[in-house]
Amino acid sequence: MLMTYELDFSTQYGQFYLVDKGSKNHTEVKDFWSDQAFSDRLGETGSMLGILIENDLTTVKGRLEILDGPPSELEPEAEHIVETSLVLDSGILELQDCPSSRILVEVPLEKGTYRIRISSYHISEPYATKSDEVNDRYLLQVWKEHQASEKRVLRQFDRF
Repeated sequence: MLMTYELDFSTQYGQFYLVDKGSKNHTEVKDFWSDQAFSDRLGETGSMLGILIENDLTTVKGRLEILDGPPSELEPEAEHIVETSLVLDSGILELQDCPSSRILVEVPLEKGTYRIRISSYHISEPYATKSDEVNDRYLLQVWKEHQASEKRVLRQFDRF
């Protein structure tokens, strides 16, 4: 593992973003939050990813890991795992809140195409025993890839 960032921040509308710095991104583009994107828990454009969280308390807890290659196995405790590609023309990955796009983490990386895997934990029970604590957690793993590849759901969370 090259770098790790602990995540603990507030966001709104049940989502946050991974973005190529300086790119012109809009979640209003057609199909960004399509029914399929909601099911996948991931909206996307070429330079922006929207990641859904489960709790209604607008709190994101988890970790962002920059890796030197793909993880060797899936996270066994994760209830939902999805991955896709993100092109970083700027060489800087930003983690932003919603809706203000406030930059929470800025990661300098080599320009190019990256694979992003999002593992979601405890989304079936997003609240701890105390009502003011969230239980859902998110692991974002990032590694360089040679060319962009399609979004893949590796483990599907089914609420019903």
